[in-house]
Order: sequence, then C-alpha cells, then structure tokens
Amino acid sequence: MARLLGAMTGSAKGKGQLGVEVTTSANVIHRGEQVNVDIKIQNAFEQNVTVAGWSWMLPPFINPGTSPAEKDLPRTLYPGDSYAISIPVWSKRPFWAFGSRGSPSTGTQDSTFNIRYKLERDEEHLQNVPVTLNIHASPVEIYFAAFVGGIMGSLVNTLSLGLDTLVSGILGLFLVLISQRRADIQLGVSIEDAIGGLVVGFLVGYLGSSYFKGFLPKP
Repeated sequence: MARLLGAMTGSAKGKGQLGVEVTTSANVIHRGEQVNVDIKIQNAFEQNVTVAGWSWMLPPFINPGTSPAEKDLPRTLYPGDSYAISIPVWSKRPFWAFGSRGSPSTGTQDSTFNIRYKLERDEEHLQNVPVTLNIHASPVEIYFAAFVGGIMGSLVNTLSLGLDTLVSGILGLFLVLISQRRADIQLGVSIEDAIGGLVVGFLVGYLGSSYFKGFLPKP
C-alpha cells in the first residue's frame, strides 16, 4: 500500500513552485529492510521547466540508492508534464540484532528532498520538499529480544541455568510470533519495538508455560 509522505504543489500562473508528490511502497521502513520512495515532479508553470538534478538530505544511517531516472537529467518538462523518480531507501539493524554499529533511531524522521530546476530564460532555482520517514524496529530485533527476555525471566525465577531456560526463550519468541499473526491475541503489551518483545519474553520466562498457554487459541 502506498503512503503519502509529503506534497508541495506549485502555482499554475508561473509563480510558485513545482508540484511534488511523495509516496512509499510501504507504510513504514523497518530497519534492515528496503522500501521504494516514489517522487512525482509536475510542471505547474505556464512555461517549460528544466529539471537539472536533485539531492536528498537524510537523517544519519538512512541510505538512499540510485534511481534509473538520474540518467534522464537534465530533463525538460512542458506545462502540465510530470517526471517520476523511484529511489530505494534502507537502513541497517543495530549490532545486537546481527546488524551494524550504525542504525537510525525508530520513530518519525524528517528529511528534505531538494530539486534544482530552471525556467526558460531564468536562473536556476532550488525547491526544498519535506519528506517524513517512519522508521520501525525490524522483526528480527523484536524476535531476538523476546528470546533474550524469556531467558532472563527464567533466570530470575529459578536462579539456575538449564534446559528450561532455553525453552523459556523459545516460548517467549513463539508468543510474540503468534501475537503478530493473530488479531485475536491481546498481550496487554505493545510489541512495536525490542522493548515490547523483551517484556513479553520476560513474562513468559518468569511466570512459566501457564502464562504462555493462557494466550493460545482454545481448540
């Protein structure tokens, strides 16, 4: 499902800005995964516009790829014409989730897409388009945290390390997996990041298999 991230519409009287609409191929960007950001540039002026180039000011550790549309620059747009750009964007998971030392913070991240263009017999202009990116933890982070939380809960409860400790970690992981795939299972804890996975895993490890079975669908 495409999600509108930003839009800036120009004037049709030759004064104003280009029309720009930004959407993504997914509602959120999970750390460690890639989405495509589609940018539609429309000439909202009454004269020809030449798009000379663009740049993107992104938050740290969010990486843009290259777009085949770059080969078409500079590109002349007649009044009402549009030009589509599709840019892959991704980020890395944190190192503790088998990723990298550098990863972006989760939550809303602001960025700026800059377009250089020139009107006929005019100097070059720069248009800044704000683009909001919604960064979420990757599923790997949440699952790993649930597994670790199950082990920690078991250790706190029994003060010993054994096979039951490992089983608790596995039960914590599976409870998170099940809850994210069944809408009828409500854990009372929001599992949107690693902290949520850690808390659920800990409860499973500390309270035992009865807590785990309490959330399973009844046959």
